[in-house]
Amino acid sequence: MILATTESDHPHMSTIMLRPLCEDLIYGAWLGTLPENAADRLVLLSTSADITKSILAQTRFLPKAYASLGPLSDGTFGLTLSSIMLARGFGFDSSNAQARYDLLMDELKQLGLELGWPGGRIPSIYKMANQAGLGDIYDFFYHGSSKAVHANLHNMSRMVWGDPERHIFTIDSHHFEDYYISFALVYGIWLASETIDRIAKPEFPDEFQLMDEQSYSVWLALVLAGLARRGAFLRW
Repeated sequence: MILATTESDHPHMSTIMLRPLCEDLIYGAWLGTLPENAADRLVLLSTSADITKSILAQTRFLPKAYASLGPLSDGTFGLTLSSIMLARGFGFDSSNAQARYDLLMDELKQLGLELGWPGGRIPSIYKMANQAGLGDIYDFFYHGSSKAVHANLHNMSRMVWGDPERHIFTIDSHHFEDYYISFALVYGIWLASETIDRIAKPEFPDEFQLMDEQSYSVWLALVLAGLARRGAFLRW
């Protein structure tokens, strides 16, 4: 995705992809610090809760959206999520979604209490990173990638470029696109390599026996070690 974005008409958006890559690394490494059964329960409960929360949000919003846009030609206000699911044989009644969600959250809280989390609440991404030994990754990558996904005056100011003496400026996302391309590619490789080494290899050791370790090491050395020796790593 990073490579595709850098080669698109919108390369200035390529650093956005670093955020989910960083979160995947931290969350995956943190899961590895939990007892296996607890990690499996957490993934199952969290996934179910996320799906149910999405159903709740749609159930609350869509009827109001249909009503605000007026009835259809048949006099109805469009299909609700429940009617769609029931019509297709899934037998799902979204009116029970809130009770389902509350139950899942209670189970998640109980799991958290068993694991010693204060109040049974899932730790923040900051605490996950430190527990997994990724505090430095969090401090640099998570902080920096947040600039790409949230409103940020630093990044906004980079859109303004021109001649102060002549008072001529342009506002354009493309001004820093070469910088964003280099940044996304270099640090995307860094995060990908960390994900491979910390999560994928330990989880799938047999499969990684098929990987050409020498080529992988050379690839990392060319991209990362070379930049490090020249003191050429880009800053946020």
